[in-house]
Amino acid sequence: MRDISNWSVTNFGENSTLEKYELLSPDDKQFVIKFPRNFDGNRTNWEDVNEVIAAELAKLIGLPTVDAEIVYFNGRRACLMKHFRVEWGAEHGETAASLLSAQFGEVYDNLKSSDLKNDELIRELFLLFEDFKLYHQTLESYIFMNLFDILIANQDRHGHNWQILYIEGEPCFGPLYDNGASLGWQLTESAIINMVNDHTKMNQFFNKSKVKIGLDNRETPRIQAKKALKFFARNFPEECEKFFYKTDTLDVAKFEKFINDFPLLSKDRKEFITKLIQFRLDKMKSIFREEAYNE
Repeated sequence: MRDISNWSVTNFGENSTLEKYELLSPDDKQFVIKFPRNFDGNRTNWEDVNEVIAAELAKLIGLPTVDAEIVYFNGRRACLMKHFRVEWGAEHGETAASLLSAQFGEVYDNLKSSDLKNDELIRELFLLFEDFKLYHQTLESYIFMNLFDILIANQDRHGHNWQILYIEGEPCFGPLYDNGASLGWQLTESAIINMVNDHTKMNQFFNKSKVKIGLDNRETPRIQAKKALKFFARNFPEECEKFFYKTDTLDVAKFEKFINDFPLLSKDRKEFITKLIQFRLDKMKSIFREEAYNE
């Protein structure tokens, strides 16, 4: 892990609960650096590490994602990412939340303060999303993003955590980023040790997982991941099939080597992450087959 303390800070990050800066490298390349929450004795702080791991997994599956690595900046550990707008040659980018709010106004914004959850919330969000001006251009990538989030147990994919990039005036779905609140990021070492070889506990963790499906902007997720998966399986079976086909090409041995060679993580957490991904993938495929083809 390299030390980049000599890099220049050019700006402060936007729309992030974590401390984030924009940096310029000595060879004039633009990056974004994000620092994990401070460990307070009750909460683990693996968001930066999980961002890097999630990016590697996404690449192995074949999903566009940020390039990320762990670095040190002024004595602090952080996640360094290439500035994807610059890397992709985009003139500018807009978060989904900004675009949806601009198109639907208070109807969309009020969903944040509503008491809806699970199936009711999914239905209301999708009634809007189906009328989104970029719905057809973004649908497949949007489904892929959500299935990936369920796979890694990402609980923080709100509307500001994915973007539409404009390249030569044309909109396109940007790379996956802000994947850190995933992979059991709040689980202690004792919790993962108890879970790693216990099928029942792994299943409980899957069933308790919640997501924001890239549309809900409320701080706490309100949609059970299992219900979201069933919704996608029933309504978008072709897109789901394409995603699972991608996962079939995953080089498991390469991913496990990446995890085992990764610094900072304990042996137990490395084992947990590799088993977690395999367990959740198998579970997702089973639910998909049941919902999409056995109605």
